[in-house]
Amino acid sequence: MPRPVRPTDPTQAAIYRALTALERTSGGRLSTIFADWIALAGATLAGLPYHARALQTTGALISPDPPPIAALWDRLRGTYGPAALRGPFAAAWYSLLGAPDPFVDHLGPLYMALGQPNTHAGQFFTPPAVCQLMARMTVDPAEPDRRFQAAIAASPAATAALLAGSTLSGPDAQKWLTRRVLPLARPHLEPVRISEPACGSGGMLLAVAACYPRRALAWGLVEVEGMDLDPLCVAMCRLNLGLAGIPGQVRCANTLSDPLGTDRAPDPWGPAWAAWPPRAIPTLIPNSPTEAAAHAA
Repeated sequence: MPRPVRPTDPTQAAIYRALTALERTSGGRLSTIFADWIALAGATLAGLPYHARALQTTGALISPDPPPIAALWDRLRGTYGPAALRGPFAAAWYSLLGAPDPFVDHLGPLYMALGQPNTHAGQFFTPPAVCQLMARMTVDPAEPDRRFQAAIAASPAATAALLAGSTLSGPDAQKWLTRRVLPLARPHLEPVRISEPACGSGGMLLAVAACYPRRALAWGLVEVEGMDLDPLCVAMCRLNLGLAGIPGQVRCANTLSDPLGTDRAPDPWGPAWAAWPPRAIPTLIPNSPTEAAAHAA
């Protein structure tokens, strides 16, 4: 296995420092620590709908975690101790949340820097700059809008709703489109679908999604699907999509033998969290400085 190499990117370097510090203090293997951190981060995102619902109904941010998420917290608390969850794991998490652009893959390069890739299987992650170049050469940013317009034209009710709101502008027009026009056009809408049969950490999916208007992602005009044979890569891809607020599904399966991904269990956390707005996450994460103590205690 290749030796770890300290990353030069600030976000990746901060995560690297946190996880290697935990390696020194815990005596655990760096590969296991990285996988556990990815699992914990994914579970944290998956818990957002439950905590947001509790905030709306009770006024309290914390609510009981679903059993799979609670079991993961218990396991990692027992393995590393509460201080590790409040310290290195939380520090790595906040470094990832603080990345300036959620549509840039930091997990794949970090995975490479930590010496994790399976070189015997030819595993290599396409650098973000190359992903972005390929996406810009391929993607037509206006395609989602054309499909939305076609869906409206195919629905008399959606057409009438669009005309009824034609005098609106700014935020009011956006609300009218999302609340009145889009639901009526939805049955006729054929979203732009992006499929990546060997998605790795999702760098290409992020780069392609970044080429479209953000509202196209929020309105479901663009959908992505990824598949990979490596469960850790699938977890990284799901986490990346969730942080960027990209709706889609990622399956763990062999694309060649099972192109529909039917031979593996679905996402244990469920797909709902992937549709969260990108910057709503830092204000709702259950292991914010206050809530981290409650979870880790």
